[in-house]
Amino acid sequence: MNIGNIELTKEKLIIAISAVIVFIVLVIFYAPLIRELRMRYLECRLCEGQLIGAHKIIESLGTHRGAALMSETNVSGAVDKLIKHCSSIGINVLSITPKEIIIEEGSLFKILPIDMETRSTIQQFAAFIGSLSELKQGLIKVKSFDLAPDTEDKAKLRASLALDMFLANVE
Repeated sequence: MNIGNIELTKEKLIIAISAVIVFIVLVIFYAPLIRELRMRYLECRLCEGQLIGAHKIIESLGTHRGAALMSETNVSGAVDKLIKHCSSIGINVLSITPKEIIIEEGSLFKILPIDMETRSTIQQFAAFIGSLSELKQGLIKVKSFDLAPDTEDKAKLRASLALDMFLANVE
């Protein structure tokens, strides 16, 4: 077969058709993957920015408040100071139970879950929750709490709290 000055042989025709088929397959499958890859890249960049912001907040908490993350060896002292802090506000601590320390791989800190039962007025409880950010002995997050009227004193509430105390991840 002869088209213009180009002579088409069966081998050249098979190579040309194969090249066209490969190009079509690349366009059909590769282009959507590239779009997906760009979207994931932008998503990762957004998460990276949020992570950097969170690290800056954690660093500023330590320097701004004068607080420092406790080490594992100081846990009992920190729990005692938490109980004293409750007492200074007028909260009666009925029970406090530290649980097993959680260590997430690659994390900057360890987490000590604490279950706590208290008896107080609503004003004392609100003062306690509000004052957790002012503690000098580390960083404490309230995961959850349940309030119920106290059975012995109707003017008071019983609170069940689940706290996370952040500890320094120093080996």
